[in-house]
Amino acid sequence: MEGERANVGAWTVIATLRHRPGRPTSVQVSRPGVRINIDAWSRSEGWCEHCRTRRARRTTYLLRHDDGRLAQIGSSCLADFTASARPARIHRPPARRSRTRPASGPSRPPSEYIDTRAYLAHVAQAILDFGFISASAASAQRPATWLRAAAALDHDHTPSARAWHRGQEALHWIRDELAHRGRLDDFERRLIRVLSQDRLTRRELPTAAAGVNAYHQHLRREIASRKRTDLSTADAA
Repeated sequence: MEGERANVGAWTVIATLRHRPGRPTSVQVSRPGVRINIDAWSRSEGWCEHCRTRRARRTTYLLRHDDGRLAQIGSSCLADFTASARPARIHRPPARRSRTRPASGPSRPPSEYIDTRAYLAHVAQAILDFGFISASAASAQRPATWLRAAAALDHDHTPSARAWHRGQEALHWIRDELAHRGRLDDFERRLIRVLSQDRLTRRELPTAAAGVNAYHQHLRREIASRKRTDLSTADAA
């Protein structure tokens, strides 16, 4: 998506996303019958997948390509994708929320983009319920955590408030603490690169899930360190 100049006729504006600090994003579909995951997009941030420039945006647009791909685009980049700056008509969606369904046919792959924060909440829920299961340790009876979380997201399951909070804690730790460490291994560098974006591709889901587990391990080390400090203090007293 970055740097791509799309064919004007290949993209259609299907929704307007109005971002409000501290409040859910307002999702206004362009016409009745547009099927998108309203709940997931209501948690989206003002992020442009084309220019990837981080700045506060009040409005972005959700576009769908003829092959089924979705893209969240800022106003200044919209001209690169469609000749129309705005949908001609805005339709208020009903209260019942529907999830994105992949287009049928081998030539129409499902959308590759997944909201980072929503996915991490589902990862945290899977870890709280079943423990972390890596891709290498997974089996038919014990699915990998990343796959279990992706399935829960696809089926519109709702993670608990605790899981949502834990997922956001993990994201902030990776972006604000881990990213500023001086010495990083290959996994940590890959983790920071993947989770620096507000949307994930399907290929990035295992790495993102491993990031929540890495945060859990960080918390365990901190707790163990505090216990050792408390014991040393007690012994000295």
